[in-house]
Amino acid sequence: MHATTAPEAQHTDIIIRLAGRRDRPSVEAMARRCSRAALAARFHAPRRDIPEPYLSEALRRSPLHHALVAKVDNTVVGLASACVTGGEVAELAVLVEDDHQNRGVGSLLLGDLAALSAWRGVRRFTALIGTDNTPIRRALNGLHGRGYTGHWTWRACPDGLEGTASTIPHPPFLAVGERSASSCLDLAGLVAA
Repeated sequence: MHATTAPEAQHTDIIIRLAGRRDRPSVEAMARRCSRAALAARFHAPRRDIPEPYLSEALRRSPLHHALVAKVDNTVVGLASACVTGGEVAELAVLVEDDHQNRGVGSLLLGDLAALSAWRGVRRFTALIGTDNTPIRRALNGLHGRGYTGHWTWRACPDGLEGTASTIPHPPFLAVGERSASSCLDLAGLVAA
């Protein structure tokens, strides 16, 4: 776990699963609990909610835009998505509720999202983050240590930092079942997606 301040206790009871339309009320409630700063860091503009077009598309379970939710104590505390922008390239994004940041939620979401994306044929990731968003940059850089061979390269752009990682291999295996801090990603239902 990486944190910019003193590390908080890492969650051990995180459930990561594929997001769907039924998660809309829980994701919207999570967004209401997020600070304006957290929402602005994710959406690169002052916000009080998650933009409607993005949320509908992310929760649709499309092979071109898939999302995962993180739950702690049966409450959604995080949302991560990968939107295929062309061929084998997908843009990664994550939002974690303030009270659950720096506790491993974002890293688990991004790791599982990278695995799901690779399983669906993505070989290169992009991300746009604020220049001061060190925790998410560390989480994205940490994907390299989780079985992915691509290193992130970062360049300045008008909205912050734009990152790219290449050479993402297929994950060695993905098991069906709920994913917690010690198990595997839930891929149930992906056959129909």
